[in-house]
Order: sequence, then structure tokens, then C-alpha cells
Amino acid sequence: MPRIFARVEPERPFAHTPRRSHRPDGASRGLCSSRHPGNTAGMVAVPLYSITKPYLAAAALLSFEPEAPLGSLITGLPAALEPLVLRDVLAHRSGLDDYAAWPEYRAAVEAREGAWPAWRVLERLAVSPPSDLHAPEAFSYSNAGYLLVRMALEAHHGAGLSEVLTRLVLTPLDLDLGLFLDASDWAAVTDPGVGERLRAYDPGWVYHGSLIGDPQEAARGIALILGGALADRLPRLMLEALPVDAPGHPLQPARYGLGLMVGGTPTVAGHGGGGPGFELFAASTPGGERWAGRARFVPERGRHPGAPDGAGPGREVDVTTEVLGLLGGE
Repeated sequence: MPRIFARVEPERPFAHTPRRSHRPDGASRGLCSSRHPGNTAGMVAVPLYSITKPYLAAAALLSFEPEAPLGSLITGLPAALEPLVLRDVLAHRSGLDDYAAWPEYRAAVEAREGAWPAWRVLERLAVSPPSDLHAPEAFSYSNAGYLLVRMALEAHHGAGLSEVLTRLVLTPLDLDLGLFLDASDWAAVTDPGVGERLRAYDPGWVYHGSLIGDPQEAARGIALILGGALADRLPRLMLEALPVDAPGHPLQPARYGLGLMVGGTPTVAGHGGGGPGFELFAASTPGGERWAGRARFVPERGRHPGAPDGAGPGREVDVTTEVLGLLGGE
């Protein structure tokens, strides 16, 4: 199974001093404080990791044309990244490398170091364009691609990610979600399994950014997006899904659209997530009529601390199966 169909990555509101013009907004933490979920009765707050990707995709498709090359959206990108097309990046079919596989990245996360500045990631990324964009093997999951999406949004709107997502998606949908920006935001996570070592994990490692909140609320947001609450064209664009080679995954036949994992019986659309502490899945029926989201605490023992979200052996699969059952799939 590709290290994909279930996972997430680290981000931060890029609080480092910018070294290049292609760095994400270095002031996003100052431009807008993270909007933490309220104390709604019965709701929990966990890092949502890659469940953030549908929200980034929705914001990007509200802001740009899908065929826009990234070089037209972000100033000063490394030359190899400029021709990448937004649609292909959102679909993980651009051939872009992913930092989650780098041994030194995993070692730094394991050692609980602070996140590297984004330019260090960007300068090392490689691109190997697929020969056939529509083939299942053209799918190559890249958190780094969604870092570029974040950068394009911050540059276009002149604001940090928290403000951009709040303005374009969270407030219009009246969602009780916030941004998981730095280690202090672990204070909102009350699961009894969260200990000192986990709280030392720097959310800045999720370079594309991570929401924080209840997976059920995140699933409701996906349902609203697919119901056309933000724009009529979003469901059509985001559900344009192509096959993914993911044998054994519950979402069979497995496909990926623009920021959405699609598949299962009956068909659902959503996203998996996982990082230190949690594996998650949030999904909706394609028309947004029903939704469900679940999180499971995962002790770090037996799981590589730097592993991409959902990459734990069978863990994300278990959560996905549970959500499918809630939506009538099993």
C-alpha cells in the first residue's frame, strides 16, 4: 500500500525569520492567533493532521484556477517547482518528493527537535513527473505539495494560514476548529494518554499546517463542502478522483481527488490523518448527507515517531473501517 492513503504531516505558522521570498508567511502567528475549538459539550480536541488537506484544497480552489502553475502563485520558488500545476499537486500526481521519507527528518522528529525552516525543505525537494498522470502508479503522496498550497494561499491573501482558513472556510461553515500551531496548543488536547514526550512534539513539522478539533466536526465540514455550502463547483472539482494502487485499504476501489480520498462501499469521501499520538479518519457521503469522524490514541511504542500519518500498521485502516461502518459501509 502506498504510504499515502491515510496520513498527515507537520506544519506551523512559519514563525521563523524568512530567508527566501518563497518562505510561507513568517508572521502568521502574529497576524492572527489560532482559533481553538470551544468547549462544546461532548466534543474532543485532537490534532487533525492530514484531515486538514481537504480544507486546504477547498481554500485553494476558491482562490485559484486548478490549472495554475505554482510559479505564477508563489514568488521565488526553486526552478524545478515552478511548472508544477495546482491540480496535480492537490491530487498528489505532480511527481513531487516528500520529506516524510527522509531519514534525517524522521531522526529530528524522534529527537523532538524544533521544526526546520521551510526553505530547507524546499531547496531539497525533487520532482519526477509521471509519464501518465491518470495511471494508479502516478499517485505519489506528498505533504510537501500541500506546503506549497499553503504558501500560495498565504501569498495571495497576504495573511497567515490561520486567518486564511478561518476567513475562507471555517467561519463561512461555522466550524468549531482551530489551528495547531505550536507545542503550547497541546494544552487543548485532553486525552489521558498524552504525556510529556508527546507534548514536546513541535507541530511545525506539519509544514502544510494542521487543524485541531473534533474529528466529527471535521467530518461535518467536509460534508458541508461536498454539499456545496462554499461554492457549487467545489464538490465537482474535489470529487474528480483517479485510481490509486492501495491494495487492502478499506476504501476500495481506492481513488484520490483534489484533497479527498474517495472509495468504499457505499462510496464515501474524506481523509485520513495521523501523526504523533493519533490516527484519524473523517468522511462524508459524496453529497454531504451523512458524515462521521473518529480518532484513536496511538502510543508511540511500536510506531515510528516520524511516520507519515496513517502509516501505522493497520491503525488508520481500523479507524477508516469504523467510519465506513458508521456511514453504512460495513
